[in-house]
Amino acid sequence: MLLPLALVMGADLCHGDEIAACHEAEKTRDESAAVAAACARACELKDGYGGMAAGFLYGKGKSVPRDFARANELLKAGCDLADGVSCYFLAYNRSQGNGAPQDLPQAAELYSRACGFGTPSACQLLGKMQEQGRGVEQDMKAALASYRKA
Repeated sequence: MLLPLALVMGADLCHGDEIAACHEAEKTRDESAAVAAACARACELKDGYGGMAAGFLYGKGKSVPRDFARANELLKAGCDLADGVSCYFLAYNRSQGNGAPQDLPQAAELYSRACGFGTPSACQLLGKMQEQGRGVEQDMKAALASYRKA
């Protein structure tokens, strides 16, 4: 059986360059446990993308056991490193109560951060929350501004 290129590379790079292994895996859509570990380590090395990728894999629960608490920890680290997609996924988990009690005000704050980091889908969901008054005060002008950023 042939191993995916990213997994083979990940085995070689894992000791010296988890960031490269994590980013290489994205190109091949490798979702193995080895990639989850490499991306988690990349996040520890201050790579926001690594936090997003590992957090996504732990939330999905396909190659590693589903663990929303671990996913949220990694996503928060990625968000703190200015990765907008990490903020977006963490906001989604907070809005749904995945891994922590549902917290709509915190979800809105995280969607706002993700929007500010250039994640258009976060701007759209923030606008929807502002339009409906979910987790934030209803504000049609703010909603329109968020929708325009999307």
